[in-house]
Formats: sequence, structure tokens, C-alpha cells
Amino acid sequence: MSDGRKVVIKEAKGHHAEKAMRIAGSGQPEKYLTALMASTVTIDGKPIVPEDLSDMRLKDYNAIQAEFADINF
Repeated sequence: MSDGRKVVIKEAKGHHAEKAMRIAGSGQPEKYLTALMASTVTIDGKPIVPEDLSDMRLKDYNAIQAEFADINF
């Protein structure tokens, strides 16, 4: 990250997708990807929640999103 913290992104599995669907809910499909990313990311060894991603600087969010896509799609 731009502030020096270390990000680790794991390969997503089915249970991550199921968790993301529960978090996003049926009325908020736009939150699915952020919830899925959050379920596979740790920052400095600590798990994060979707709100952590939403509150990030855009350059950090975009870097995580790009790496997440490379690993999982």
C-alpha cells in the first residue's frame, strides 16, 4: 500500500463467494465484489471488512482490485 502496509491476497474459494453474497444482500449487488475482495485480503496480517476497502485511497483500492483480479479471474 502507499503507506507501507503489507497486503496479502488469497485465491478465492466458493465459501468466499457465499460470504460475499450474504454481505451484499439481494438489494445491493454492487457491494458483491468489494465483499469478495475483503474476504480474501489481509493487511499487515489482519483481516479486513468491505468498509476498509471502501475507505481506502483510490490508488490503493485499485491496486488491490487489479491484483485480486489477476489471482482470481
